[in-house]
Amino acid sequence: MNTQLQSIHPVLFTLIFSLTLWLAPMVAKAQVSININLQPAWGPVEYDYVEYYYLPEYEVYYDVPRHQFVYFDGGRWLFGVSLPARYGVINYYSTYKVVINEPRAYRGFHHHRTQYAQYKHGGHQQHMIRDSHSPKYSKHQRVSNGGRNERPQGNQPQSRPRSNSPQGNSNGNGNQQKGGGHGGRKH
Repeated sequence: MNTQLQSIHPVLFTLIFSLTLWLAPMVAKAQVSININLQPAWGPVEYDYVEYYYLPEYEVYYDVPRHQFVYFDGGRWLFGVSLPARYGVINYYSTYKVVINEPRAYRGFHHHRTQYAQYKHGGHQQHMIRDSHSPKYSKHQRVSNGGRNERPQGNQPQSRPRSNSPQGNSNGNGNQQKGGGHGGRKH
């Protein structure tokens, strides 16, 4: 009986290993496809997963998973729930958005600025999640009327922005704080 167990063990291991290799791509795809409901109602349709939107007209990014804008100010990239007043009033439904699925997409700004310059002055139509009739956006259709997914609601910062610079964050009075920003996360 001990001999039977010894011969079954390698076969069972091989079977489990093979099954894991076969299922891994499906699991990875399922994990990538989960942020449809994190995308704002003003995002373009047809994307199951989005890391960043680049808004060429304003040369800023929107970090979809974190619900934060990323903008350049004072020689560093800052993160905030809304854009500073200097950007004016932005109609997020009409400005063109480019989906960029790269870690820290803002680090490719010079390339993105050149590559997507033709979208800077309007004239390019996009279909928004808010207006989609696709069942995959049904949560947005229910919520968008209530305003919850209409983020951002203004351009005034609602909290101190995070910095992506070696100096740390500005504390609002010109002095620099050391550290990596809110929650110690560095980008």
